[in-house]
Amino acid sequence: MPNPSSSSRRFRSALVPVLALLLAVLVPAGAARALPSAKGRIARIAITGNAHTKEIAVRRVMGLAEGDSLNADRLDKAWDALEDCGWFRFVDMGADRDGDGKLVLTVEVAEDITTYYGPLVRYNRRHNYQLGGWLEERNLGGTGQLLRFEVSAWRLQAAGAEWHVPWLGGVRGLQGTLSLRGEQADFVFRPTRYRKWDAGLSTRWTFAGPAFVQGGARRGNFAQRDAYLAQSPTRGAGSAGVATDYAAGDEDHWRLALGAGLDSRDNPIYPHRGASVLVESAWWAGNGFADYREVTGDARAFLPLPAGRHLLALRAWGRRVSGPVPLDNVLFLGGPDTIRGAGFGSLEGEEGWLLTAEYRLPLVMVPIAPGGESVGLGLHAFVDGGQAWWDGATPGDPVVTWGAGAHVSLDTWQLRFEGARNEDHKWFFCFGDRFTF
Repeated sequence: MPNPSSSSRRFRSALVPVLALLLAVLVPAGAARALPSAKGRIARIAITGNAHTKEIAVRRVMGLAEGDSLNADRLDKAWDALEDCGWFRFVDMGADRDGDGKLVLTVEVAEDITTYYGPLVRYNRRHNYQLGGWLEERNLGGTGQLLRFEVSAWRLQAAGAEWHVPWLGGVRGLQGTLSLRGEQADFVFRPTRYRKWDAGLSTRWTFAGPAFVQGGARRGNFAQRDAYLAQSPTRGAGSAGVATDYAAGDEDHWRLALGAGLDSRDNPIYPHRGASVLVESAWWAGNGFADYREVTGDARAFLPLPAGRHLLALRAWGRRVSGPVPLDNVLFLGGPDTIRGAGFGSLEGEEGWLLTAEYRLPLVMVPIAPGGESVGLGLHAFVDGGQAWWDGATPGDPVVTWGAGAHVSLDTWQLRFEGARNEDHKWFFCFGDRFTF
């Protein structure tokens, strides 16, 4: 049977996203489903064709084991899970009685390419254009582990690696990620260059429906490479900013974090319904600054509207800290990723909040891969609000902007072309190349 996700993976490896919409139209909408010829409790599972993928990984993905009851719905769900995991170009499943009258589930798979690479082309308002490359293995060791390498050579010189392990310790819903990244560039928000690296280990356990808990530890270093003169922060009554010399130097730091939340989105990249909520508490320690605590909250909701595929996307984000933070953890709000129409990085501080309401009208949105990637075009209108302030200071009045634009989805890219109006009734053009929420 043809597998549409296999066609999309070939498309992605060919790196021709502009042809994806045409391919998606030509590829069949889905494989036909056959009812199991027998129902009851599974006595045996026979898996063939998995030359590289471990049998235990196939069983974990399809979510069936000996002793489980089998019906048409469970077979269809297991079939979809195997087709969508991204490892196979062909999946066939069936169930029948053997000579002893026992129910046998047969699973036949044909493995697909799981190693991908391509150019890294990005734009962000801080570092402008970035060029580099990436390499990714999506079924490392035949157990569904993901290993990714990424290099950026222009404007932002950076290199990173990430190793993601599902079913950590064989526990369903428990994931682990090990990451390492280093970078150097102009700091942009201050007249200095910088160099930094971070190594982190994190876990997430989705234990009941959409609910999860997570934790992580991160070790890193941030180096300010040039001395500069700037006004010190104003931290409330009796604290006036004065011109201060900031000498070059570096700081080592640790970050330990615990969080909890839920994620019921139907699509992690371009959701049409559901919500995600995360509340996290972190402790920072290091040399060059006093230890402090950081609490962040991030809530996102996606509400389908009665008029066709229209939807309302909402986001609320906020951060509080218990004391001054190092330069690399200061908030710089304003610009395409936060408050569109506000000056880029014009709102500085250690604490802050953001609110966004966005009305989205997807004109066409065609799924091309099981991870939520799609190709399509849509229109949107938005209202952004937010503010940032220094620890000890009183928050200022909210900065509110509004506008409208169009977005183009190309795999994991979302190109956004927007006009935003600020509180002085001036219009600005904004461009971004990533999903903000």
